[in-house]
Amino acid sequence: MNMHDFLELEHPEKYDFTDIYPKSEYVKKRGVDKYLTYKLSNSEFKKWSDEFCHGRKVRELLIKSDIFKYVGKDPDHDCPLLKGIYKQLWNKEYLPNCSDAMNSVQTIWNIYIGKVGGVEEKLKEVSERQKPTLRFIVDRLCEKENDTIKIPFKLELKYIGNAEKLMKVYHTIGNYMPVPEGVNTWKSNMFNDCFDLFLVYIYNYYNAKEILNRGVYYYIPLKETVLEAIDKWLLSYGSWDTFVETNFLSSFVEKSKYQGVKYGSPKELWKGHFGGAVLPDTPNKCNEYFKNASKWIGKRGKLMVEAMRKRIREMEETI
Repeated sequence: MNMHDFLELEHPEKYDFTDIYPKSEYVKKRGVDKYLTYKLSNSEFKKWSDEFCHGRKVRELLIKSDIFKYVGKDPDHDCPLLKGIYKQLWNKEYLPNCSDAMNSVQTIWNIYIGKVGGVEEKLKEVSERQKPTLRFIVDRLCEKENDTIKIPFKLELKYIGNAEKLMKVYHTIGNYMPVPEGVNTWKSNMFNDCFDLFLVYIYNYYNAKEILNRGVYYYIPLKETVLEAIDKWLLSYGSWDTFVETNFLSSFVEKSKYQGVKYGSPKELWKGHFGGAVLPDTPNKCNEYFKNASKWIGKRGKLMVEAMRKRIREMEETI
């Protein structure tokens, strides 16, 4: 997929960057089935205990199935099209050297399944943060009568909730932005992959004086000092308005209430997030996260596609 073909799509904002083989069966997959195919194709099953899940059965399936050969790798690290889009949309002074998927599925889905599936204690026994729920899911995917897993992957609705909404847009343009090296890991460690808290930190960074005067400061305790690269990155924008505008983040923030300022504070991914726990503690909050994140990603994706087309038109007019 090149830039021209991407923009010729009926809905470029819905294009999945892991669809690198257009005629493969993987491209035809949707929702939970596609997301699990992607996750399981990239998982390190050798570290999984057969006692906890059907790891051996999954490994056998991976070997026998051709479909896993056609799953694109993590777009953050290996996607020429995404890199080309970044160069098209970001001027050199604002273009860092790495990429980040803004909103995570797995972190909150782990919590959701733990709450609705009655498996919280079992999941707590495993220290690896993103693996427990995948292991539990693999167990659920195996047929009880013959202990084998089949494709397409089917999961009981109670374990899905609104998560499928976010899965559908997880690998689309609206969920990616260029960031300096190290930001991905720092954001994950500091804010448990909650993009709204990451934005609050940045909002506070630019608006410290105004925040103190207006009394709307959202306190976020940090475990360590901010990376020098992040400080340099944020300084390059100069202001919150420029940061939001340049990174097409208007759908993730409120409108400003103050004259001369275009954008207000970040929106909460679920109600009460900024004044409560870092991670959601109920299924309803998890579902609200999935719904809001997917909606705002979709809006951002459309904005980015419009900007790409506008820039191409402007380039053609100068020729």
